[in-house]
Amino acid sequence: MKVIKNNTISTEVFSSVNEFVSVISKRNSNKAFAEAGVKDSENNSEYFCGTSSFEEAQKLLKSGYKEGMKDLLNCKTTVKVISPARKTSIFPDVTGFAPIVPNAIIGIPQSMLNRRIQQRPARVINILLNVSLSGSTSKDVLIRGGKNLYNFIKSIEATGIKVNLSIMAPLYMSFNKKFACPIIKIKDSKQAINPQLISYPLLHPSFFRRHIFKWIETSEFTNFKRLTRGYGQPAGYYMARKSGSVLRFLQENNIAFKDTFYIDITKASYAKDIKDFKDILGVN
Repeated sequence: MKVIKNNTISTEVFSSVNEFVSVISKRNSNKAFAEAGVKDSENNSEYFCGTSSFEEAQKLLKSGYKEGMKDLLNCKTTVKVISPARKTSIFPDVTGFAPIVPNAIIGIPQSMLNRRIQQRPARVINILLNVSLSGSTSKDVLIRGGKNLYNFIKSIEATGIKVNLSIMAPLYMSFNKKFACPIIKIKDSKQAINPQLISYPLLHPSFFRRHIFKWIETSEFTNFKRLTRGYGQPAGYYMARKSGSVLRFLQENNIAFKDTFYIDITKASYAKDIKDFKDILGVN
């Protein structure tokens, strides 16, 4: 786990879902939440979370959200699979596919043309998906947004671009005008997108409403009594108001860097097709 902290925002960055779960499972409630006796991660209703308990949510995270995985596998892509970009170099050699007549006449050993095919390094982009939403947001928004994002990544990786995908859940604390945020990588650019591994954190409302709530209850950065009443506010609006856009806010605070793209789950749910998603995300 990596901590990024300044006077504006405190962030914990987790390299994987397993690391995130390991950390929040070992931590006790912070002082504010312990004294208030608030544990919405465990006490929220099945209707609100889609799971009957935190234990059920843990099982889904470990074994996969099978219903969601089926939805992801049924996604249709509009981009055809192509080979990675390759560069061909032609050079004189002692063997090859065609003679260099002038060289042969004067006895130069390198009298043949040969070729070398090199695979160009793949471009790697980083996508930050904001799943911090109002409690009144429909579960359908999460599902549509997650399916659209999966469809986009599957398509763009077919063109040779590699993707790191992380989920973020920033909250704004209006009483002190500060932000707190966990960021969890759910897909590494070195691996193809795996629907079984990402189905739960990408599609299921329990990931935010139980696991992210658990992070809020246990983090030192959310140790405020006033935060126990409501768990803070979704931070996207306040980040954009402060810096002009959420991505610019993240860049100014050393959270986002080159080739990082930001989208929230609501906007992701609006995309009509791959091109529309690409335009919303701003990928060239």
